[in-house]
Amino acid sequence: MSLTSAEKLAAGQEDGAFVVADLAPGDVLYVPAYGWHEVVNLTPGVLLSGFFGPRTHVLSRWAWVQAREGLHRAGLLGRGHCTCHAGRAEMS
Repeated sequence: MSLTSAEKLAAGQEDGAFVVADLAPGDVLYVPAYGWHEVVNLTPGVLLSGFFGPRTHVLSRWAWVQAREGLHRAGLLGRGHCTCHAGRAEMS
């Protein structure tokens, strides 16, 4: 979750460096662990994402992400500082 969006960075409304990657059909973009990123699809597409490594690592990372998502949806984590709720009134 971030306090700003790629659109604000691109418009010069926020300070920071960013990279734009235009992908063509069949291209792959690897985003390293903890790499902040935002995806804007200009046409319908397919996203494949996942965790890699030993099964125990993958399952523990999946459980952590599910727990964070649950906290976020409940308004207990990242409240008002995310792109998924942009434009919505802040939860009370």
